[in-house]
This record gives sequence, C-alpha cells and structure tokens, in this order.
Amino acid sequence: MNRPIRWFVILLMVGGCHRRHTLNNNPATLPSPSGLTQFVSTQHGIHLSYPSSWTVHPSEDYVLLLMPPGVDRPQNCSLSLDIPDLPPHLPGMIRMGMIKDGYIEDLRKKAPDLKIIEDQPHPVDDATGRLVRTAWTADGRSYGETVLLLIHKGDVFLIRSTSDLAHQSTARAAFVQAIASIRWQ
Repeated sequence: MNRPIRWFVILLMVGGCHRRHTLNNNPATLPSPSGLTQFVSTQHGIHLSYPSSWTVHPSEDYVLLLMPPGVDRPQNCSLSLDIPDLPPHLPGMIRMGMIKDGYIEDLRKKAPDLKIIEDQPHPVDDATGRLVRTAWTADGRSYGETVLLLIHKGDVFLIRSTSDLAHQSTARAAFVQAIASIRWQ
C-alpha cells in the first residue's frame, strides 16, 4: 500500500466516523408551494424538498428523518439525510467505492440476506453520485432501501428511502421528489 493511502486509512481508523446531528447543523425547513417543504442546511450547502405531509422526527443518527402520516417506525417508511463526519483528509481522497462499500457493509450487519438490486452512477450537478437499491427480510417481512450516495466538495451525503413492501410506492415517490430537488449553495 502506498504511503498516502496508508495514512488516509489510518486516519479513518483512528478518527472514525460519527454522525452530524440536527442540533449541530441549524437546518431550516421552509414551506414551499406545490405541497412540498424545503429543507435547507447552510452549513453543508444542501437544499432539498419533501412532501409537506411528511413530518420531521428527531434522530441521533440522521441530519433529517422524515416519515409520512400514520407511520410510527422508520423501517416501515422513511426518508432520511445523513451527512457523516469524516476525519481530516486531502481533497479527492474520499472515493465513491469506499463510501458504497462502507454503506453496504453496514447494511449487511443488520440484514445478512441483503440483495443488491441496482447499483449505478447518478451524478447530481457537480456532485459525484451513486444510486444503490437493496432488499432484505427481517422477522418474516420484506424491506427495501434506495440510497443516493453523493460526494460534494469533500462532504458525503446519503439520502435514503427505507420501507416495507406495503409502503414502497409512498417511500419511492418521496425519494424521487427529494433527489430531483437537490440544489447546492
């Protein structure tokens, strides 16, 4: 392993990753026309919209966690935005393959029967992006998750739609709206 990559791996192992919490970001949610609410994080330079009927739920794990009316558990139907803290790194050192592999590895820990249904590039403006769809079973129920992994100006963004089969179309529609609305500051 060459020296710069070895140091980067060491920094990742020592520094680890932890999640940025909503309270630290001071994001804003603003009503907008057409039944959508706009989420704005000036700290991270991201804007996106989601259905106004969905509600924000406090979360230790996500910058933004949304669920539609009548849903009480995020695994049944949710939309989330995660912006993990990364250790100090040189520009360009964070690679999409590393992000995707880490994401899949984390999912496999909770779902050993995980199946990757789709894995393809999906850039958004000047961000590198990858769309990954997965499926698994837990407690006899089928679940799925679609994630858009983005790298923009050295930050990593994960926009996820998670649902059981009964809520799949609801979750997918909110996800499509959210990723279509992404804007960078």
